[in-house]
Amino acid sequence: MRILLPKYLKSVKDVDLMNFNIHQCNSVNATDIYVNFNNLEFLSPYGVISLLLSLESTMNNEPLNLNVAADKMNLKVLSYLERINFFQLLPIEIKNQFYEQTILGDLELRGRYDRSKHLLEITPIREENDVENICEKIYNICSILPNSKVCNDIAQISLELANNIIDHSDGYGYINIQYYSLNNTIRIAIADNGIGLVNRSRSLMPPNTSELEILENAFKNGSTTRTETQRGQGLGNVRNCSFNGYIENTKLTLKSGNNFFNLSQESISINPSEFYYPGTYYDFIISV
Repeated sequence: MRILLPKYLKSVKDVDLMNFNIHQCNSVNATDIYVNFNNLEFLSPYGVISLLLSLESTMNNEPLNLNVAADKMNLKVLSYLERINFFQLLPIEIKNQFYEQTILGDLELRGRYDRSKHLLEITPIREENDVENICEKIYNICSILPNSKVCNDIAQISLELANNIIDHSDGYGYINIQYYSLNNTIRIAIADNGIGLVNRSRSLMPPNTSELEILENAFKNGSTTRTETQRGQGLGNVRNCSFNGYIENTKLTLKSGNNFFNLSQESISINPSEFYYPGTYYDFIISV
């Protein structure tokens, strides 16, 4: 089965279509899957970590043999993915296919510009030490923002969700952050391959509660599934930090269960997804 990645992996809709194509291999009993990277022209942080999780999920499916086509891959895309450590996190048998088909090896030998004030490379979230590393790098990025008062809010958002992955997801995840100085925007993507926020939060609600009602309850102040030994202030704090007075404007979308959810300070709207796949995916676009 052959899958041609789209030109753009930027929005939640782009990612949903990609995941639909990749994950449907499981339902058609495919034994070989070929993922073609040659069409890619742009990836957002959300697109990058979603692609990484999808490829890992496919690799973990025993009957499937995953191959990539990258012989005509866009050089800027290849260089960008190398810079944010995408290839370092791939299983070695997949990474070797990029070595064979591209100049990835040469790119790895080049000197890197210091982008630490604009970029948090793809960072795994598996244990507490990962969260401490993320915190340090976030404050480094925030040091150059025109409005430094947003720094604590951005850190709170990222660390709350990272701790959620460790404490609640029954899986692992990734975070990727990029600051775009041309329009003073920070994009935060954080996702995991666990049981999903909707499934985790369902235990707090009566049977037959809708996914929208589950999310509305999860993002209320004071609502939490934490035990006394676990960290954080809950998703209500994430919502407050995303839409407070220091941050000029935030677009927050998450994917969990069978739906997308668009969040504001006042409400949550729901949009159906093309396909169910594990985990919880957050995409923040924050004007600073």
